[in-house]
Amino acid sequence: MNNLGSALLKSRTRLDLGVRELCSRSARNAGISEPISPAYYSRLERGIDVDPEKLSIDKCWSLGLVLQVDPLYLFVLSRSAIDRRFLVADERAKIFPIVTVEPTTLSDLLSNRRQEMCLGLRELAEKLNKNPIAAFPLSPGFLSQIETDFRGVSSVVSGDKLWALGVMLEVDPLLLYVVSRGLDPTLLDPSRRRALFGI
Repeated sequence: MNNLGSALLKSRTRLDLGVRELCSRSARNAGISEPISPAYYSRLERGIDVDPEKLSIDKCWSLGLVLQVDPLYLFVLSRSAIDRRFLVADERAKIFPIVTVEPTTLSDLLSNRRQEMCLGLRELAEKLNKNPIAAFPLSPGFLSQIETDFRGVSSVVSGDKLWALGVMLEVDPLLLYVVSRGLDPTLLDPSRRRALFGI
């Protein structure tokens, strides 16, 4: 069992949930998360036939909702490229000071933050790719696609890219996730975040 599997098991045990009950709860969150199948969850928890590095941010969000765990903690735990110190919420808060925004789109949020920082797309990509905390490189072309929402790309940005964008824009990647998926950003207001994830 890997670290992610251990964390999932610990959280599920703390809540006294069986795998099927946990997965049925994930199905009840329709509209704000995707359901998790018992077979997939079991493989993930036991670390069998599943690569934790490929755990999507969407699954982290769904698991966080049912397990009352910060989805960003699960995401960091699943990625070897991210420094382990960011498993601690206080350490993440230092690099992601922006945790709330007015309703917006990911394209507008990225464009506005980049302009506030007085950076061109190429400069932002270069700065991002030199920052070891960002962990995942992005090209100026990809940043442009997000800003223009080329072929709807901003609604399916991966967790790795959201993490890198969050580092460079100083915005909580979980907030970027919510905005990118068209969810209400007030879900992550402090009191609602505590209600959703117990944090």
